Amino acid sequence: MKKRLISIIIATLLLTTVFGCGTGKEADKSEVANSETASTEEASVSEITDKAEQEDAQMINDSDAAAPDEYSIDFIKDNTEETIQSPDITGCDTFTQIVDKALTKGMGYVNEVICGNDVLLVSSGTFDNLEGANAAIDSVVYIYKDGVPYEIGKVASGGTAYPIMLKDGYLYTGSNHWICKYAIADDKLMIMEHVAIVYDTEGNATYYYDSEDGGDYSNFDNAEAEKIYDELLDEMMRGTVANFSTVS
Repeated sequence: MKKRLISIIIATLLLTTVFGCGTGKEADKSEVANSETASTEEASVSEITDKAEQEDAQMINDSDAAAPDEYSIDFIKDNTEETIQSPDITGCDTFTQIVDKALTKGMGYVNEVICGNDVLLVSSGTFDNLEGANAAIDSVVYIYKDGVPYEIGKVASGGTAYPIMLKDGYLYTGSNHWICKYAIADDKLMIMEHVAIVYDTEGNATYYYDSEDGGDYSNFDNAEAEKIYDELLDEMMRGTVANFSTVS
């Protein structure tokens, strides 16, 4: 894109030189003046080229360090938190009371076990996945803490092609560019593993791995991240679609 911009700028400068507005007297200026103008234009183009090349290099360095924001763990969590509304469970002492008192028509709910914890998943809506399940792409996650329901987080996928999945006590969400594997630890919902894929203009893929386990994965090996992505995708696809009941 920057090369195209440079070409446009160069063409504009050349067109200005050839077709520039002015009187006949100005057109008769000496070759020395024309030479100075050309030198100035060449210097401007050189500066633009150097700046663009520096920006390209910076973009490459930045892309090597971490996944673009829209595919990062923080972005996924922040966007989910902002877009998925939690029902008001004030006064609800059990999961059953949440379903009976706090949910409205069209919302979904299902009881599951994640990492040994009894969990209530509450979705904003459900859809028929045409494979026997009443699926959902978002959910508020509740556990029992101190004997009462407690919200530990929210999850959301990138669309109906990626319904909430469960396998071996873990929860999975995904999109065309990332996969998340969730676990529950210390009464908290955490992204145990996350892999994002970024494609360049030629269709080449770069993989980025991350986790909320406290480690630094900014320089994680691309080939290893690709391997983990394939493993997570396989796990998710061999899992079970969370089958929600719909509030009528």
